[in-house]
Amino acid sequence: MNEAICLVHPNYRRQDVSTAASQVFEIVVSDILAGILRPGDRLSERDLVLRFKLSRTPVREAIKRLFERGFVEAGPKGVAVIAVFNDEELRDLYSLRVQMESYAAPLPEH
Repeated sequence: MNEAICLVHPNYRRQDVSTAASQVFEIVVSDILAGILRPGDRLSERDLVLRFKLSRTPVREAIKRLFERGFVEAGPKGVAVIAVFNDEELRDLYSLRVQMESYAAPLPEH
């Protein structure tokens, strides 16, 4: 698994939960698209809490978004698992990855 990343600024306030959840969501999606998280892998709330050094609230919100957008499915006993994608979905995901990477690329200085 990736090295731990702390997403919470020292001046963290309660209203920042949504921002932290968005960051966790984006990183997990990026891990899925990069093949770090593979179809059928278990997505543990506890592991994400430890990895990102966050409370459960933003992690749960991120997992909920992953469910809503089809990146994860309910596995045995309701555990979140990375979804298995068909060929068309894989093409769409690859296109999404290209778009995300273009936003992440540094902008040239003028």
